Amino acid sequence: MEPEDDFLVALGHNIRKKRKEQKLSQESLAERSGLNRTYLSNLECGKRNATVLTLRNVAEGLGTSVSEITNSSELDKPRATDVAKFGFQFYGENPCNRRRA
Repeated sequence: MEPEDDFLVALGHNIRKKRKEQKLSQESLAERSGLNRTYLSNLECGKRNATVLTLRNVAEGLGTSVSEITNSSELDKPRATDVAKFGFQFYGENPCNRRRA
């Protein structure tokens, strides 16, 4: 995994965390942000590199600012070992690796 990919995973995790804190579904946040739910899912999994405008839309959908969704100690350490440590050890299973039933 490239360092840029690690950063995207960390950013996506931060967006998911803030969405869940507000008890929003991906569908409702996508609607509020003017995004497709699948795109938001891929963003949360670190599979998409969002533009600044997309990050602004997500932040508005969360009722916060871009700086709030990008302000995280997780984003200060974009290395695979760190992503594995905070992504799985501290937060449990990586939801992006789950298979749908």
